[in-house]
Amino acid sequence: MHDIEILDMPEAEFPVVDEITRHSARLIEPNDAIILTYTVHAEKSGSFRLNRTAVMYAEPDGNYSITYSNYGNVRVISPLLAPEIKDPADDLFRGLLAWINGLDPVA
Repeated sequence: MHDIEILDMPEAEFPVVDEITRHSARLIEPNDAIILTYTVHAEKSGSFRLNRTAVMYAEPDGNYSITYSNYGNVRVISPLLAPEIKDPADDLFRGLLAWINGLDPVA
């Protein structure tokens, strides 16, 4: 295959944190592989059906074709530990101390 464009479009619930979701290559020989690796961060728990990866390529006759991967299913499990509950009064106190220290010429 020639002139290969690979595009993976993660769902909005899985914003990409690291790496890329697109790759271009001039040529892939038989038995070669291109693997897209990237990191996402799930914004909520639940079951999701991921978008298919699209691959566009030039056939030997010069025509371009598009093929798609299978859909992927993923289940995001809620954390077993409860999130730490912040005390708003603590944040207010720390903010007030930081503000006071910012005004103190000795600090």
